[in-house]
Amino acid sequence: MDEFTRIRILRLIGSFKKSHGRDINEAELKAGGVSPADLDHLVRDGLLDKYQVTAGAGNVENRYKVHRDWRELKPT
Repeated sequence: MDEFTRIRILRLIGSFKKSHGRDINEAELKAGGVSPADLDHLVRDGLLDKYQVTAGAGNVENRYKVHRDWRELKPT
């Protein structure tokens, strides 16, 4: 994954949080053109934090938030 893709994904997540007031889930990221492999890579690099929440009707969904200090972290 190149640096442009990293920044695009991080900005997408940040703008979603700003406009919707909540963290973005995996289905919304896939609809935005982000692949699951890219998400896993960003979580491994420490740029994203992944957590699970219980949505309506007891469904569990994965949500992602940008690590607070992502600009200071160096990609591996």
